[in-house]
Amino acid sequence: MKKKSRGLSKITRTICGLAFVAAIDLIVVTGALGDGIFNKWFFTAESIEAAYRYQEDYGERLRNPLRAKECLFGSAEFVASYRGGEFTVPCRFITETVRHFKEMIAAGAARYLFPLDANHGHLGIPIATWEKYKQLAPDRVMQKILRDPSLIVLYHTAEHVQIPDARDDALHGDVKSWIDKRNVLGFFDGRPNKILTPDPRGYGVAMPDGYWPYSGFEFLASPLGELFAFVANKTITFDIGLEDDNAETWGFSRSADSGSKLARTSSRSSPGSVSSLDPARKRERK
Repeated sequence: MKKKSRGLSKITRTICGLAFVAAIDLIVVTGALGDGIFNKWFFTAESIEAAYRYQEDYGERLRNPLRAKECLFGSAEFVASYRGGEFTVPCRFITETVRHFKEMIAAGAARYLFPLDANHGHLGIPIATWEKYKQLAPDRVMQKILRDPSLIVLYHTAEHVQIPDARDDALHGDVKSWIDKRNVLGFFDGRPNKILTPDPRGYGVAMPDGYWPYSGFEFLASPLGELFAFVANKTITFDIGLEDDNAETWGFSRSADSGSKLARTSSRSSPGSVSSLDPARKRERK
């Protein structure tokens, strides 16, 4: 009986995987036809919504999610793993992050918790704090900053949203508003989110002055997610994972353009380093 169940489960996963590939192919084709066959970076709001429906119902989880469910039921701390080590983290990190998500969605700054919209946050700490911690090992730095109420997080949403034709007034205004709100600052001391002034070209803006960017975290909606949030009359289940979820380091470009506060983000450079623009993201929005 167990063997039969495992076989059925494998078949189900295979079918779902094939359906996902077909859905992604459809989105890519839709984006290519709408904006040139070689541009596959931005997608219409409708295509992104369709892809998210699949992710919510059948999508995979993060590979190494934080096991912090009890934080939503009154626990004070949980154990996190980071770069091979373990340490306790205040549940404030989880509850405040969940609050950030709810406020972003309610404000129209984000709609979906997955890579085509919002799926990552860049952590920042006051420069004076960084000076105290910068000589520590990475796992010790993370342990320290996750306990520091002065920690902030910078979210970039609407990552792959295509602005519709301006002749479609209603749709254009709705999506443009979404993109204009794509830079969101979250706090871990109870203060509400702050939506930052948008970059005119739609780029993600840099960490605020006075803060040093250090590492980050990912999040992803999934039907088997560890955590949940009730927002807009809907329950969203999702996972949060520290930056080593994919055994990679994170970085943040502090100054993509000289003399400006423009920035691009990357999950491939080392923490605190300056990274070049991702070639796929150099194209300006129309």
